[in-house]
Amino acid sequence: MEKNQDKQQIRRYLNGAYNSHEAKEMAESLLRADKEGILDDLADEVWEEALSLPEPSDQIKEQYKKEAQHLLESMQSQKRSFTKRILYMATGIAASILVIWGAITMKQQWDIQHITVAQATTGFGEKKELTLPDGSQIILNACSKLEYPSQFIGDKREVQLVGEAYFKVQSNPEQPFLIQTSDFQVEVLGTEFNVKSYAHDQIQSVEVENGKVQVTLPEDRIRLKKQEQIYLNKQSGEYSKLKRSENKVAAWRNGALHFYQTPLTDVAKELERRYHCKISFRQGEVFENLISGEHDNQSLESVLESLHYICGINYEKDGNQITFYK
Repeated sequence: MEKNQDKQQIRRYLNGAYNSHEAKEMAESLLRADKEGILDDLADEVWEEALSLPEPSDQIKEQYKKEAQHLLESMQSQKRSFTKRILYMATGIAASILVIWGAITMKQQWDIQHITVAQATTGFGEKKELTLPDGSQIILNACSKLEYPSQFIGDKREVQLVGEAYFKVQSNPEQPFLIQTSDFQVEVLGTEFNVKSYAHDQIQSVEVENGKVQVTLPEDRIRLKKQEQIYLNKQSGEYSKLKRSENKVAAWRNGALHFYQTPLTDVAKELERRYHCKISFRQGEVFENLISGEHDNQSLESVLESLHYICGINYEKDGNQITFYK
């Protein structure tokens, strides 16, 4: 009995004779009909009925064509409507992406425009400690200048150095730390090292206490690791890479003086910066002495006496004026 009722309901649905309540019942009937084979039986009955019907007239055929055309147009309209919705969604997503990208770009531009350049300097005989925006710690030696931004943005942290400084850089592999000097560049990820690059000194140097650094010269690139140093001669363009057996990196932090094959002229400049004195060379005399060694005594007179006895350099001292002679 229920099977015949389901078949009647489906027939009413095919003929467009149903209400909302019947449509709900019809959906349940379809589920049962699929399981019980009613749909197959109904299809066979409809096919047999169609064969027994007389051939439609030309007028009815034309009406069928119009109805079919109307149905196709309705389907295409729905397809276009769906396509439009997809396009609207895509346009909305693209617009959202542009808004987000624009906001990020504006923030970056805002950050760049509002970044100020800070400057730390030291005078004669002065040392200064400071902490950079990224937490890196710096000690400046005498007569030095460090320029750095108020905040580090972008893919690198870059500072400018004139003079000498000891760096303890916070590690950040995503944002390398760069020190620019007048003659070379030092790049690190996070390490401890010393950079010496005074404008008027002949010898410049980089010394690594911990970690690794890369020194980029105009025509070369040198990598240094713990306890390695590089000494650069600005006048000849030559450099020497050395390894120390003892930890004496940046001895100046503890008041000591350290020289390695350093021209006497550079030694004189070092003493001027440390002791705030003025050193000159007697006119007409040429000094080609290269000084190596370390001096722990913080007295200027003690250093001058050491130069006299070890290197045979004479001196005259009048207040803070000193003259070297042979």
